[in-house]
Amino acid sequence: MKASIKWLSEILGEDLDASIVAERLTQAGVEIDEVIAPPVPGQDVVIARIVERRKHPSRDDLFVVRVDGGNGTHEVVCGAPNTPGPGADVVLARPGARVQGHEITTRKLAGVESAGMLCSEAELAIGPDESGILILEEEFSPGTQLARAYDLDDRILEYTITPNRPDCLGHVGLAREVSAVLGLTFRTPVPDLEAAELDVPVQDLATVRIEDPVGCPRYAAAVVQGVKVKPAPFMMRHRLHLLGVRPISNIVDVTNWILLLDNQPLHAFDRTLLPDGLIIVRRARAGETMVTLDEVEQKLVQSDLVIAGRDRSIAVAGVMGGEGTSVTDETSDVLIECAYFDPGSIRSTSARLKLQSESSYRFERGTDPSPIPQIVRHAAAMMVRLGGGGVARGIVDVYPERIQPARIVLRVPRVEKIVGAPFDEDECLRALLALGCTVKVEDGKLEVAAPTHRPDLTREIDLVEEVARLRGYDTIPVTYPFVQARPPERANYDTLLRLKRAMAAAGLDEVVSLSLVHSKRLEDLELPWVPVKIANPLTADRDVMRTSLVPGLLDLLQYHLSRLKMGLGVFEVGTVFRADDGGMVEGVVEKKECAGLVFGPRPSWVGERRGHANFHDAWGAVHNALSDLWDEAPGLRRMEQARPWLHPRSASAIVADGVEVGWVGELHPRHALKLGLPVDRDGTPLPVGLFAFEVSTSHAVRPRFNRYSEMPQAERDIAM
Repeated sequence: MKASIKWLSEILGEDLDASIVAERLTQAGVEIDEVIAPPVPGQDVVIARIVERRKHPSRDDLFVVRVDGGNGTHEVVCGAPNTPGPGADVVLARPGARVQGHEITTRKLAGVESAGMLCSEAELAIGPDESGILILEEEFSPGTQLARAYDLDDRILEYTITPNRPDCLGHVGLAREVSAVLGLTFRTPVPDLEAAELDVPVQDLATVRIEDPVGCPRYAAAVVQGVKVKPAPFMMRHRLHLLGVRPISNIVDVTNWILLLDNQPLHAFDRTLLPDGLIIVRRARAGETMVTLDEVEQKLVQSDLVIAGRDRSIAVAGVMGGEGTSVTDETSDVLIECAYFDPGSIRSTSARLKLQSESSYRFERGTDPSPIPQIVRHAAAMMVRLGGGGVARGIVDVYPERIQPARIVLRVPRVEKIVGAPFDEDECLRALLALGCTVKVEDGKLEVAAPTHRPDLTREIDLVEEVARLRGYDTIPVTYPFVQARPPERANYDTLLRLKRAMAAAGLDEVVSLSLVHSKRLEDLELPWVPVKIANPLTADRDVMRTSLVPGLLDLLQYHLSRLKMGLGVFEVGTVFRADDGGMVEGVVEKKECAGLVFGPRPSWVGERRGHANFHDAWGAVHNALSDLWDEAPGLRRMEQARPWLHPRSASAIVADGVEVGWVGELHPRHALKLGLPVDRDGTPLPVGLFAFEVSTSHAVRPRFNRYSEMPQAERDIAM
């Protein structure tokens, strides 16, 4: 984005130093990438008045023009097709001036001596128009330096904003930010609304109907009649050019001017091309298409918000206007659109159509719905002043449900606690008032109504950030946290390490699986725990947190078998997540679990057949491992209630001191068939031994003591 230091100075009524503004804005979060000094014509580029114009004696495509450049009259040869007659003011580069890197000299052109050069905007790098020489609307004394007459010396800030600061996309919003960081007084500019008014109410010329108040909460319109479309004045074109906007005509340039001033996109329709002046704001119909201003046919879907006439769409709302109703050189009646659109709707449509405009860039970040009536009046008045005609009486303003400012309570002690520096009530109050907030002090708290031009202020923490930002992050002292050194707690780590070693000693290999699983896998196994859903899963098959380690082990078994492998004995120690109360994170309980799986032929000697691993192998691994860890070996008892994922004949509980700490059994044949596991000759799935127990509640956390040796060690140092 680009901003003019001169324009900011005009709004604030202060002469601003570009380097100071750039430094303070960057410190406050509006990153200034570069301060640009645009080219300014030198002192030998002056305003001259044409005294006489005649055809060149030997060249039909040239004129010989006598001009008064303030130091007498001189003849200049000019080939511009728009060379005006006597009385017009033009721009003269005297001999000695430099234009486009070349020095102007007195020389003969086709036999006629030319003392200088009449220049176009493009040749002087003060505008894009290269079709002809620059003809000035205002009158100045001949010989006045062009740069001094129009005060062309400016500095342009090229800056980047974060998506939460759309208010800084307009000069008024950026001026408010500058005033806040520099401690200046800010007064909202009052535009000149004086313009010739027609004796006809706007309701006779325009009707607005909002069919989707969610997508378009507010829509206002004004009508200008009898206007003449022509180029805008030079100063307006020059400023737009400096800010990277191509001047088009006085009508379109007004909409771009207000876009850059107030951060409010406008659109101008040729009212004579709108049947009955009817505007309908609605969602697109199935299969609807329209041609936008870039001459591309857009295929719309029913989620797209459009501006429509009586029989067809005329604009993609907030993104780009349509070709059929745009302003042309023949336009005399203009309907001005000024609206507020839902940011999410505009963002979705702009992304889907791969169509981003200056309007969509602003609407999808959030504009200010409050000043819309004043802005549309300002635009209408400017168009009349620049193009003649008159404004229809009043405006159309459809606002079904008023957007209320966010109301937030700020506690000053909270500011101090979060920022880590002392703040008083007065400083917080000054900062919030400088941002345009309405503040009421009550019971030691600041009750804040956030302005509608700051859609990012919704919570107390947002206000804390603003107060700290305006003081300056660089002024907040560095403090170091108090850390009390204490030895690390290794008990849990040591227990897990011993458990893993015991499982490995029992003949199982350790594996690690993902914590994210497919919710359908949990449903298929009929696991009883409620899973924790992922708000934004990266893939559809990893949409919940695992409630058990078993699904991951079964996935591994499927992968193993797909590689034509058979025997598998694995275990995993990991965290499982269940939706419940009482955890460190609200609504999520975490437990440490150990689970294992055995499958396939038992290890055997050559020629020996020992059958397939089953329940007994799974229980043997658990019993051997836990017997080494616990003072007392775990017991086993038949489960009173069936587990849907276990075969009823084998489902057993692992018991320690009479407490059930886990389970062991074989995978239910129904689930084995669903997984496509190998089957025996009679069609029965081969057994899959499974076990699981919670480490955090098991006896594994109990320390184990060994008797001291009755034979104390003795050391002897023997020299041989």
